[in-house]
Amino acid sequence: CPGWVSARLPHHQANAVLVGSPNADGSLGASLGYEGPRFDDAYQGVPLASYTGIGLFGSRRLDDTFTLFARIENLLDAHEEPAFGYGRMGRAVYGGIRASL
Repeated sequence: CPGWVSARLPHHQANAVLVGSPNADGSLGASLGYEGPRFDDAYQGVPLASYTGIGLFGSRRLDDTFTLFARIENLLDAHEEPAFGYGRMGRAVYGGIRASL
């Protein structure tokens, strides 16, 4: 329908990921996501701001069995509301060791 707006869905959205391997045992990468401005309701009464999120990730093989990995989400600790009154999670760091048996 012309003029119809879906709640919380931006007209413009983009994602990009860049991954590189500095050597055979490791990889590094970055991600960038963008959500344009949108409305919280179909009546366009509650505007929500645009959002740009950046993430970093990497892994390093330690031996034939173990791989060390880590990632950072929301690197710049952006504060944004995906829905009115509900905030997005702040910066988060995850890591671990993966075992291949």
